[in-house]
Amino acid sequence: MIERMAGDDGMPMNKPHLEFTRVDVNSGWATPARLSCRHQAEDPRERYRRDPQDGQPHTPAALSIPASTRPRRSCTITGRRSISFSGDLIVGNNDQGKGGEPFDAPTYACRPPGVYHGPFKSDRGCMLYEIHYYERAGNRRRQPCWQPDDKPRLSPKPYLSATPRFAGGGDTPRDFLERCLVDLAAIEPRIGAFVHLGLDAARVAADQSTARWRAGKPLSKIDGMPVGIKDIIETSDLPTEQGLAAVRGLPHRARRRERRRVAEARRGHRRQDRSPPNLPRASRWSRRRIRTIRAARPAAPAAARPPAPPPACFSAALGTQVIGSTIRPASYCGVIGFKVSLGALNRGGSYDGLSQSCTGVLATTLEDTWQVAYEIAKRVGGDPGYPGLFGPDSAPAARKPRRLAFLETAGWAAASPDAKTAMADALARLKSAGIEVLTRQSNPKVAGIEAAIADARPLSMRINGWESRWPLNTNRNRDASKISPVMLQRLAEAEAMSLDDYRGDIAQRDKVRALYAELKAECDACVSLSAPRAAPMGLESTGDPSCTVHASLIGMPAISLPVLQDEGLPLGLQMTGFLNGDAELFAAAASIKALF
Repeated sequence: MIERMAGDDGMPMNKPHLEFTRVDVNSGWATPARLSCRHQAEDPRERYRRDPQDGQPHTPAALSIPASTRPRRSCTITGRRSISFSGDLIVGNNDQGKGGEPFDAPTYACRPPGVYHGPFKSDRGCMLYEIHYYERAGNRRRQPCWQPDDKPRLSPKPYLSATPRFAGGGDTPRDFLERCLVDLAAIEPRIGAFVHLGLDAARVAADQSTARWRAGKPLSKIDGMPVGIKDIIETSDLPTEQGLAAVRGLPHRARRRERRRVAEARRGHRRQDRSPPNLPRASRWSRRRIRTIRAARPAAPAAARPPAPPPACFSAALGTQVIGSTIRPASYCGVIGFKVSLGALNRGGSYDGLSQSCTGVLATTLEDTWQVAYEIAKRVGGDPGYPGLFGPDSAPAARKPRRLAFLETAGWAAASPDAKTAMADALARLKSAGIEVLTRQSNPKVAGIEAAIADARPLSMRINGWESRWPLNTNRNRDASKISPVMLQRLAEAEAMSLDDYRGDIAQRDKVRALYAELKAECDACVSLSAPRAAPMGLESTGDPSCTVHASLIGMPAISLPVLQDEGLPLGLQMTGFLNGDAELFAAAASIKALF
């Protein structure tokens, strides 16, 4: 018999992940005092085991197995599957089981939500006893994914720096992928960042890439790179559900994402994300990522990496930004985030046809970030009617900017004291490096831009709302219960708009864009916070986008550099350039990053 902590009293589980462990049936068992004497007298062999993690009994949903039915055989694990809730297992079957890894009875496992296991094989039968525990949603929100002494130790996965070993035979894309999957297995069960994983296809593709590198014929500099894909970008092999229950199970749309190949980069993963921006739903990828970082790193040192951004599992990820969904998550995760100039990367097959939306790249290094964007543009160019990404076939060399403009943005008023201090220190560092810094107090054009972008968020939300009326209204009409109250409210606001309202908003946006373009004569680039503070705790919010929404409104390129901190957590320094000046911005960013 076993006793494990359940959720009946609202207590969180917080159990470590334990794979099959031998259970000593002769010691460590006790009869709880709360059992009646009559119950003990009926079957003294029935006992409850104390929690092996702390040795203490908890208020449980007590479970018992009569001793006469204890499993006597072994079980063989031949594959992997995912379970939905924490489970305690007692396993048994035939000692002659073939294939996989054999486990003798009695064995025990404790698995958190989403962990992979099974399928189980038994040649002559076995007993498998599985118990599921359910926690209250309110308590689940407050609990960290890892305790400080339990969090995994992950390492960055830069790809370009590994490719010389591919050519020399010291490493292979397949081995690189397997290292990535080890870290993925360590964190994915806890955070649930992915809705689909194409691991078998990824391994096949990695083997093919290995053969090309050995033959000296890689398809590109990043041939074999593992890449994550945001779940609003159509691919030919995996479902695209946009994080919306309203579209789940609908027929697969025929559009293909040719750019997803990224020079035959091996994706194998699809990120879980959302559709319209700022939708507070627990299924959103960025929400889970935010919770993980905040909870798992209460006092992270400066050199530490957050545990759950895509580059902690693999090399890069593709996303989109229409408000702040590339720069802000990069800030929270302590990685490079790159929002390209408006239209610079083709978005064909991406379910976000909004006029401000751009493809984004997240990666560990500037070099990997640029290479991913370059390889996409080389093959499919930019959006229809746009010239595509300008720049060299490798990351631009660092070039120190002569003059930068500091933009407070609307997010400055909401910034934490630590964030403001970090920004002030960064500006001092820039000045000490011989870079002139313009501010709204020292330059009238900077002051004019600050005034123009003060309402960037409400203006962007109105534009996006009008442009999102379809197909959101169709999904609502199909089943409004599958649309969140927040999105239903936004739809109602959009349906209250007129075409003239929309025309007025895009005319105002054009004025802001023209005003910002004039700033090019004053400075090489602008700097600001990537977010007002570190990632928020809990699932109620994906964070405040007010520091980066102006970059989406104006359409200029933006980069988040992981060089600042707030409360010991990652915070990005945002650099914004000018339309189609992505390469120049990269050169300046490389120079600035070297200062930190």
